[in-house]
Amino acid sequence: MRIRNWERYQHYRERKPTWIKLYRELLDDHDYHLLDGEAAKYLILIWLVASDDDNLSGELPSSETLAFRLRISHKRLVENVLPKLGKWLERSASNLLADRYNSASLETETETETETETEAEAEAEAGQAPRPPSLSPADILVEWNSMAKRTGIPKASMTASRRKALRERLKDRQWRESFRDAIAAIPKIPFLTGSNDRGWRANIDWFIRPDSVAKTIEGVYGRVDPNHKTDLEFAIDMGFAKNETESE
Repeated sequence: MRIRNWERYQHYRERKPTWIKLYRELLDDHDYHLLDGEAAKYLILIWLVASDDDNLSGELPSSETLAFRLRISHKRLVENVLPKLGKWLERSASNLLADRYNSASLETETETETETETEAEAEAEAGQAPRPPSLSPADILVEWNSMAKRTGIPKASMTASRRKALRERLKDRQWRESFRDAIAAIPKIPFLTGSNDRGWRANIDWFIRPDSVAKTIEGVYGRVDPNHKTDLEFAIDMGFAKNETESE
């Protein structure tokens, strides 16, 4: 793990001075001001730690050593601080394993979709009418929690009020046809994953409101950013958290 664009903070190539650059533009950095006080403080200290890199490349020590130097518990560092600093940190080569896992997952999903399409084609050739998928409130919750487990979005359990609301949503054909696209988009929309002035994240009670799916698809909450990562996704990529889906 290293500091992203380290050369901006320390451009000397042959020596390590006792200071680093800190630009005034930080005063107007929206993402910096969205950080809580703890994360903002440790970001500055992490820059200072990076200045000790003998290779002058902004490389950081192991998370255990970093935690010691910051005088913070290792657990708090990897669970509460580092995941919030994705804009200013980047992965080392050892963190590319997560990318390979994600690629393998995508291939598996594609194979499953192809098998489903083949079965539908066989039914059509046999003169059978295609069977519409039967969805229940529990099915929606399973899909929501599958996304939440991968991304750190709040998981949900079934309640009487949620079951009632989901039954109402499932009566709407457009909602039925769009909800999966909305679930897939949520982790890629910064506003819905905590990048707002309240730190609010999308949850199931918001999702099952009558207009949330449509607004998500229409971009009311912001455009989909394919490169955006939630705090958990970033922590997994950096090797600070385990991808729970790997053992399934």
